[in-house]
Amino acid sequence: MDSHRTERAAEIVAAIGLAGWIEFLFTIEWSYPYCTQPEDGPAYSVLGFPLPYAEPSYASSLEFYFLPHVFFLNLLLISLLLFPLVRTLHRGIRHKATLRRWVVRVAGVLIVSLGLIRGLSFTFGHPVASIESAWLTYRDLRPIGFSSSYWVHSKSDCKPSAFWFPDGWIHN
Repeated sequence: MDSHRTERAAEIVAAIGLAGWIEFLFTIEWSYPYCTQPEDGPAYSVLGFPLPYAEPSYASSLEFYFLPHVFFLNLLLISLLLFPLVRTLHRGIRHKATLRRWVVRVAGVLIVSLGLIRGLSFTFGHPVASIESAWLTYRDLRPIGFSSSYWVHSKSDCKPSAFWFPDGWIHN
């Protein structure tokens, strides 16, 4: 009974680690109405997969604001989707000791390296309860394409979307 718990815990950790790498390498770029007519200053893309959680800071080149609760929700959602795949793969290698040891070592290195990369990345982040401002509301965010999490630190200009916002931004 104890080995089943250990195996299940390993599957959960592997699913979370894989989810972390997927979220790190691929993200969704989100637009908002102000991107169509940034008359009061620059507009930067908001990023996050599957939900938006990070916005580059306007003050410094490497800093960004992020919603830790949405980041962890994203990891949870991706992990839940990946868990059946991880479990199936684990069952396939369970009785192959050499392959299993190799997979455990590779997974361990990948999970630790992701922790270090994300730890360093989040030192430039400012955790906030909301990324809303006078020109950005969370409910106005719309997906416009896939990107890399690298863009959080490179401050890509927000791409205007005539599809989502045909009327543009109306300054109130």
